[in-house]
Amino acid sequence: MDPTATLRDVWTELERRFGNPAAITNVLLERLRKAAKFGEGDKDKLQAFADICSDVDNQLDFLPGLGCLNYITSIGPIVKNLPTSLRSKWEKDVVKYAESHYDANPGFKDFAAMVREQAKQKNHPNVQAGASLSLEKNKTSTSGHTPRHQNTPRANLEPDRRVLKSSATNVESRNAP
Repeated sequence: MDPTATLRDVWTELERRFGNPAAITNVLLERLRKAAKFGEGDKDKLQAFADICSDVDNQLDFLPGLGCLNYITSIGPIVKNLPTSLRSKWEKDVVKYAESHYDANPGFKDFAAMVREQAKQKNHPNVQAGASLSLEKNKTSTSGHTPRHQNTPRANLEPDRRVLKSSATNVESRNAP
């Protein structure tokens, strides 16, 4: 399926291919599980995961089977596959929500909103520009050249060139009469 397809197109395509709500629910749940497996710095896959979360979020009212995602037993395995930073962000949100909602667990809509917000932050053009600049800086600083600081004496940067005293050349024995 084309990732730029509208929600109506996605729904129509799923309905055509699978025909009943249970089959569509299973396909969406499987896509969600598979898309949750990506690395810490993979911003494109984070965005793709956020898009799938949005699709699922939009279908919650039409596909009752997706309601299972409102429970920790269903969302837990998906969260477990996420990168550490995203997982810990969600865990903080769960605790904050539970404290203000009598120990209730946040629903999938809250999860999807958090994922969308993280994708928006990580893929923002200003963040991207800053990341590429720091990557350039790291490449130039690891090129083998050690930068010399203005106030550092040159002697501290040069290798140690001490001459060790050997037993064959004893200064006292040369000066003896």
